[in-house]
Amino acid sequence: MTHSENSSNEITANTSQPFYPVSFWLIGIIALLWNCAGLFMFIIQASLTPEAIAQLPSEQQSIYQNMPIWVLGCFGLATISGTLGSLFLLLKRRLAFYLFVISTFAVIGQNIYNWFLSEAIKVLGGQAIIMPVIIIAINLFLIWFCHYSTNQGRLK
Repeated sequence: MTHSENSSNEITANTSQPFYPVSFWLIGIIALLWNCAGLFMFIIQASLTPEAIAQLPSEQQSIYQNMPIWVLGCFGLATISGTLGSLFLLLKRRLAFYLFVISTFAVIGQNIYNWFLSEAIKVLGGQAIIMPVIIIAINLFLIWFCHYSTNQGRLK
């Protein structure tokens, strides 16, 4: 089998099989690790007992005690769909794109509450804004990457 370089400097076989550069696998693995960390954080938050919440400063206690269940649901949906999206990306499936879109909308839903409907910014300061913005930016990158990979014939 011979290889040739195409205009985007990627090596492709003379067959219909797409070429998967190392960057594809690195992005997929990093995305999976990132989303597993988020899933772990969701499990921790969902598992908080009243005793654990009582150990927090009173302002933070109020945030957790007054948080509507739909916000926790958005957190769960964001992390589960993001983790599944990462798995489907590594499995070379286009479904990854849609799962990352769902994850992004869930993160935005969760943070609409945190930014505008709760005291999170007042209590937690800038970290209540910075980390969610980073998460949204990473999700947007993963959506773009799935779209790009689909156009390259890498996701089916």
